[in-house]
Amino acid sequence: MAFSAQRVAIEIPDDLPDGLSFYYELARALKYTPPKAKQDAVVAASLADIGFKDGNTRFDYRSLSDAERQGLAKAVQFGQHLMDVYAQTAGETVNGWRWSPQSGVMGTNYLFRAAFAKWFTGGNAPEEAIYMDGRHDNQGQPFDGGKRYRMHFASDQLPRVQAFWSLSMYHLSDGSFVPNPIDRYSIGDRTPDLRYDDDGSLDIYIQHEPPANARERANWLPTPDGRFYMDLRLYVPDDSLQKGAWAPPVVEFVE
Repeated sequence: MAFSAQRVAIEIPDDLPDGLSFYYELARALKYTPPKAKQDAVVAASLADIGFKDGNTRFDYRSLSDAERQGLAKAVQFGQHLMDVYAQTAGETVNGWRWSPQSGVMGTNYLFRAAFAKWFTGGNAPEEAIYMDGRHDNQGQPFDGGKRYRMHFASDQLPRVQAFWSLSMYHLSDGSFVPNPIDRYSIGDRTPDLRYDDDGSLDIYIQHEPPANARERANWLPTPDGRFYMDLRLYVPDDSLQKGAWAPPVVEFVE
């Protein structure tokens, strides 16, 4: 526990210029979690050019010129923008859902690694789990908590998994879960009392206010007041998505 506390404890120097805390925190993190020796050797070595010392465990911001400090501060802002754009555009798109066969095996694709770490924390290889990111409805409009949506799975088009599948709801602003009166942050085949139609199909109701009837409330995934996105996760999937034999349904705008 003491070692863990050391890893997360950090005191920012009073004279650290604005916009450079990321680099100071990165040096602190690299002290306890060094990069992989071979895979990341080139990038790790390049950190010396921007003030990293002592095996990248210390950020010597005092040795940098004013121009270098300003450039590094702008680089943090631009990097955040690049990650956000990449997270919304990378991979393959099917029925409005994006996913990447590289998830979990990103190698030296550093932009992908950074975007995945920021928005999705981490992930498994595709044969273990597929993560599908949804941000637009069937009309191409971004999801909005002021609208109502439905996701319809035909009986023969339910997610093809050996383990389980789930659909999770997140705030677009920061990727956090959405507080709601039924404490439901995701819905899927393990959700208690999920109601299927007589023909085996499944409808999921995605909206802010509770649906009017009990059947729809059983299959309700609550949204926030504002913008949101969703992740459809398939655990131990077959290869039908890769082969084009299966696709997730579009999210339909209801009203």
